[in-house]
Amino acid sequence: GLGGAIAHLALAQHSAVIGASGAISGVLVAYALRWPDEEVYLFGVIPMKSRWLVAALLAMNVIFALSPSSRIDWTAHVGGMAFGWIFLKVYAVGGLTRVKGWVSSVPDESEDMPRAVPRNRGPMRERGGSVDEVVERSNAVVLRERKPLQHIPKQETAKEYAAKVNQLLDKISQNGIGSLSREERRILEEMSRKLRDQ
Repeated sequence: GLGGAIAHLALAQHSAVIGASGAISGVLVAYALRWPDEEVYLFGVIPMKSRWLVAALLAMNVIFALSPSSRIDWTAHVGGMAFGWIFLKVYAVGGLTRVKGWVSSVPDESEDMPRAVPRNRGPMRERGGSVDEVVERSNAVVLRERKPLQHIPKQETAKEYAAKVNQLLDKISQNGIGSLSREERRILEEMSRKLRDQ
């Protein structure tokens, strides 16, 4: 809205500004920049990528803004689009963090940009997570385990096997997962598989 109002005051003082079309134009541009390959439906039936829809709307608005006979303030739409583009570019490089600091010293909660259509979260292996989170969850599960595990070799007791797994998790914590040998990885994968199946 602010970009549309500024464009109106600067370029098209001969017409009135009514409504929020400048603000909506800015939101459309921000959406197309953030999710350029998202499929949207023009008039609910024509599929197209969001970037091409916004490009067509921008071209249409510029053409109508240049025609002198229109009573609609098309420059407000173009100004809103420009402001939406500038806003998202400044936001992407962290410029708004400094502006927010001038306005209010109270820290904000995280503002991670969500996807337009959320992805399905897959199983644990696909989700990943930081090494510390994985180690923490694994430690909690290993420490909670009380009954003997079926896959333990006969020469090792459950307590000895749990100690071995804890040593491997400590090794990951200190040196990273790349420090494990094939055999150590196999042991952890086997333990993980057993714990998931329970």
